[in-house]
Amino acid sequence: MSTFRITIVFIIAALLVSMFAGVAAGQDETPDLSGVELTLMIHPTLHRVILGGEGGLVQEFEAASGAAVEVVTAPIPEHSQKALVEFIAGRGTYDVIAMQNSDFTPNFVQFFLPLDDYIARDGEEMAWEDFIGSLRNWGLVDDQQLGVPIRSLTAMLYFRKDLLDAAGVEVPTTLAELQEAARKLTMDTDGDGETDVYGLVARGLAPSQLAHDWLNTFYASGGNILVEDGSCGLGGAEALTATEHWVSMFQEGIFPPDIFAWGRDDYITAMQQGRAAMGVYQSAYVSNMLNPEESTVVDQVGWALPPSVEGVPLGRSRSGGWLLVINKFSENPDAAWEFIKYVTSVEAHTRGAVEFGNGPSRASAFASEGYLAKFPMAILWSEGTANSTNDPAINELPELHDAITTEVTAAMQGEQTAEEAVANLCERFDEILG
Repeated sequence: MSTFRITIVFIIAALLVSMFAGVAAGQDETPDLSGVELTLMIHPTLHRVILGGEGGLVQEFEAASGAAVEVVTAPIPEHSQKALVEFIAGRGTYDVIAMQNSDFTPNFVQFFLPLDDYIARDGEEMAWEDFIGSLRNWGLVDDQQLGVPIRSLTAMLYFRKDLLDAAGVEVPTTLAELQEAARKLTMDTDGDGETDVYGLVARGLAPSQLAHDWLNTFYASGGNILVEDGSCGLGGAEALTATEHWVSMFQEGIFPPDIFAWGRDDYITAMQQGRAAMGVYQSAYVSNMLNPEESTVVDQVGWALPPSVEGVPLGRSRSGGWLLVINKFSENPDAAWEFIKYVTSVEAHTRGAVEFGNGPSRASAFASEGYLAKFPMAILWSEGTANSTNDPAINELPELHDAITTEVTAAMQGEQTAEEAVANLCERFDEILG
């Protein structure tokens, strides 16, 4: 990275921190909400990395406001399934809900309370413009703001610097280079005939985690799930490139043989325990990689933008994030809004980024001195975010993810060719979308 570019980044950082420091210091006191009971539904990981878990921001809000907040945690996709049951029943069981940007589909957005009046009233106080514009737009539907972004994630290539150096391997920038490097870095280190270090790891768990990581490869190949006319984009050369890549990784023994049981924690732990040489991970997982209490390879972790095929911007991959929404059936929408304001304030959000390892959605958090000191790779994260793309927000997306997982898994296991898998994807796509 050029000295000029780094200098510009730090100049912008200083300006942003200066601009929003006064806003954070000048926020109004939290109103007295004594006797109010709120229920928050949130992913268990988000509870920890955004809100600080037990004893974190939720409890601080309770102490500041007098409200009582019950936290209900639910993993993907249970969080959206549970929310939809309550929405359809017209119940305000969950006042505030953490939803993925991909959840902003017609099925769900009709049940989210519009926040425009609140933002018009409190926008200056809460530094609304400090939220990154593209992330604010996740929650903007039909000119109504329905969510506040709380977490952004883009993909990054994390790798073992020592292993690449020992093998004489350069950090790959293309998918072809990634595959060749992964072959060289798959090793039997103790000579017992068993692989001890996998050259590349990914998630393979059904129904959706394999699809999420396969889509990183698909987007890096230049693909889009929907083409301009709304038809299937999964049947072309990009999908074939991605599928052939995954088939080779598995059948050559570069991916672990039990990859179909690997979820988020498994592939993070593989890097932490020295069993993985490379992996394309969500950017915010760097806090797991660099945590000396969890990782044995802290000093050897490097990072770069994810490789892509030639002609596709470096770092083009699957990005996304989370927003907080208010259930339109909530009996305490004003208190719910005060909760959202509190936990997404400049100060609280920056703490979440620096102390808890959250992927920021505020420009000032990305640019804060503490965040850049702790995560200098944030400069690359911003580039990856700019070059990345998102899954389309359509009701049928979970079914498409399931179809991708099923067809790609079958190809990896030799039950069909990559060409057949790709053809089947578009056939299933057309059936799902009707």
